[in-house]
Amino acid sequence: MNTIATLKRGEEDAERCDFSGQTIYTDTARNPSLFYRTSKRLLDVVLATVGIVALLPVFFVVAVCIKLEDGGDVFYFREMVGLHGRRFTMFKFRTMIPHADSYLEQHPELKLAFQENMKLQHDPRITRTGRFLRKIYLDELPQLFNVLIGHMSIVGPRAIHQRELIHMQYIDGGSLFLDLVIVFKTLKVCVVSTGV
Repeated sequence: MNTIATLKRGEEDAERCDFSGQTIYTDTARNPSLFYRTSKRLLDVVLATVGIVALLPVFFVVAVCIKLEDGGDVFYFREMVGLHGRRFTMFKFRTMIPHADSYLEQHPELKLAFQENMKLQHDPRITRTGRFLRKIYLDELPQLFNVLIGHMSIVGPRAIHQRELIHMQYIDGGSLFLDLVIVFKTLKVCVVSTGV
């Protein structure tokens, strides 16, 4: 059973999240202002809405390409852990063959390599379309809906699976200005990598 508790570590308050025997501490001493939380949420809603509307043709093309390649599902859903240990379903375009998890069960050597690094260097489960989508991060576009719903933020620590650890640097030093800087830097990287 997963539990969340607040502990005292020296002068700091910390939130402890236990996931299947793994303990994650998050610093709760930093309490963002109401202005920051409100403006951050507004920024998320505006950017996610604009992104979804502007990228609808891309969503359509990607969905058709995935469906034509193997006839499987267009989307991939995975339970993730967000801020304060909240669980939610993350949306992504499917980039692997159908039943990718059972493929690992049939190939123990690949399963062992995956368990060591949580990824495979040359993963045979990734489809041709999926390889392209991952290269330019198009597989993550459906996460704009997660942002719109409020599961995630445009800028912030990425959602994790319970087997991963939370990166706390952003949580401890986030600000609206930092959010905007990260958004612009991310856009710059995307433009350069795609050659737009």
